[in-house]
Amino acid sequence: MLIRKLCRIIKDYFYERKMAKQRARRKYSDDMCWGIDYTLLEILPPMVEQMRKAKHGYPELEFEEVLNFPIQWINEEMKNLQKEFKEKDYEEPDINDPFTKWQLILKRIVFCLTQADEDKTSFKNQYDEEYDKQLWSNIKNENNLKEYFVPIKYDENNKPKLYKFNTHKVDEELSKKWLNTEEEIWEYRDNMKTEAFNLINKYFWSLWD
Repeated sequence: MLIRKLCRIIKDYFYERKMAKQRARRKYSDDMCWGIDYTLLEILPPMVEQMRKAKHGYPELEFEEVLNFPIQWINEEMKNLQKEFKEKDYEEPDINDPFTKWQLILKRIVFCLTQADEDKTSFKNQYDEEYDKQLWSNIKNENNLKEYFVPIKYDENNKPKLYKFNTHKVDEELSKKWLNTEEEIWEYRDNMKTEAFNLINKYFWSLWD
């Protein structure tokens, strides 16, 4: 067991070194291409946020999108900007000031990309806990991976060769509510992705410090 763990550690070490060398040589690594959507949602928000905090100017544009941002979101972000501007000794933020508008545009891009991320979105499925509880009710020992699978096909020596998940039927009404909420979450995340990339598309040539 110890030898296997050691071999795994060594293998992971050399794999990470290989990926690091690829990123240094060509700016991306093989593992970043397995899910480009996931990679972009992981790296774009902190990149835009870092650029936003470093900026001291703004492009000569109208920023008319700011007028259509949710009022509650704007109010919250204006409070955050006020705190941030005081720390940087900037002028008091003003919703009519182009520098403040540009800050809000960049903040909105970061917010929308974050909300589009399945793991980071604030829109959670309220039925998750009960759904999972019923779905995996056959599992008595959560640490025993063998309990999560049930053999359904065997070879000529009567050894399992095909498995299925050891799940339990979920209450029909609960299943319907859970699925409907999942669809709502997906629609919300997709809308956030679209809003973010619409902003990126329009201001693409201004995303520099």
